[in-house]
Amino acid sequence: MSFIQRRRFLWMCFLAGLVLLGLTAAFANGTTLARLRFEELAQQSSAVARLRCLGSEFHWERGELWTNAL
Repeated sequence: MSFIQRRRFLWMCFLAGLVLLGLTAAFANGTTLARLRFEELAQQSSAVARLRCLGSEFHWERGELWTNAL
């Protein structure tokens, strides 16, 4: 494989990756978080706790990514 062929192949791989990334971003659903002051959070919540996170894990469930704090 010549230098020009190798460079063309790498550009095609790069462009295919960009297209795949764009398609993934177009169909992905994100989470929207509302910024609240502590007073608003306490007023709207049924419970508020101050905790220290020791770790986290994630898993897929029915096509959704879930994060659990340990």
